[in-house]
Amino acid sequence: MEFIIDTVYEYMALKHIKGLSDAIISLIMEKRGTISDIFQEKADFFYGSNIPNTIADRIITKSFNEQAVESQIRRAEDAGISIITLEDKRYPEMLKEIYTPPALLYVLGNYECLNNVCVGVVGSRSCSKSAGNFAYKISKELAAVGITVVSGFAYGIDIASHLGAIENGATACILGSGLANIYPAAHTKYIDKILEKSGCVVSEFTLDEAPLPQNFPRRNRIISGLSKAIAVIEAGYKSGSLITCRFALEQNREIFAAPAFPVGRNSATNSLLRQGAKFLETSLDIISDLQYDLKIKLNDNNSEIVENSTKSLEIGDETGQKIYEALSIEPLSLNNICLKLNIDVVSAVSAIACLELEGIIEKAQDEKYIIKII
Repeated sequence: MEFIIDTVYEYMALKHIKGLSDAIISLIMEKRGTISDIFQEKADFFYGSNIPNTIADRIITKSFNEQAVESQIRRAEDAGISIITLEDKRYPEMLKEIYTPPALLYVLGNYECLNNVCVGVVGSRSCSKSAGNFAYKISKELAAVGITVVSGFAYGIDIASHLGAIENGATACILGSGLANIYPAAHTKYIDKILEKSGCVVSEFTLDEAPLPQNFPRRNRIISGLSKAIAVIEAGYKSGSLITCRFALEQNREIFAAPAFPVGRNSATNSLLRQGAKFLETSLDIISDLQYDLKIKLNDNNSEIVENSTKSLEIGDETGQKIYEALSIEPLSLNNICLKLNIDVVSAVSAIACLELEGIIEKAQDEKYIIKII
């Protein structure tokens, strides 16, 4: 325990030195194998290496604010936040594989879920309702087979994915700000539920770090780094989701993309498919790809794995129940509901009105009804 505490202090101290990056910490690790006792290292170790002399001088002279370092550790401890360094056995194995991994992570909640099979589910902040519904559904089904769903806690696809996952399991929220400065603040209301479901909230940034624009690409490399695969659901051509995909390719992760309507503003997933991303139509596309990692065996009726592990809302009205179950599979117009379920228009309209009043379903812009998830 003493080694862990001392090492956390040394990592934190290095991170408080101006201009010292994770890349330099990785260089030190390559040369020494450990950060332990780095501030007792002789000057010869630093000079003549790939570490810039200005940074070497700051390490040798301990150019960091000791009170700030101690305060950061104490505040994290008081808030129940784990500080996990590269040398800590709790550090996620998948993340350790990437180029210049974060030197330390602040984790609120169950850090063990980061070593499960993880899948990143990402997409547009301004997604369509049907895309949000799809993200919710596949995340719910991925969590049902033991996958930790990883995303960025943002509006749109991210939060839909987190909320879907906690229906059946764990999710990991990766922030672009510090854990004492959660962004977006509107989503803090979900944190207790995420923690109750054995999930966690993760940041590489100091507790009070603001959600600066440059932080989000860094966050995206953690999402892909933790994940065996990335699922992209609606994305603009200049979106952070494509940055996540670029990291995923560099990190040799699988990319799945849901096809989009060609002229939509979030149709960049079509470009990903043309470039070789795997087609994403249901959660089973991902589950079947990861079945050996999950240690499960799919059979001829693969859908049973998902169907048997997802919960269906109990609706008092029989017609309403049928409509809800149909919309759980796909969005449908009023006409399609009547044809698919063989019910008359009056009964369908009455049941739909009740479901809308209860906040269970809603009508999307394309005049199709969908399950209301947020």
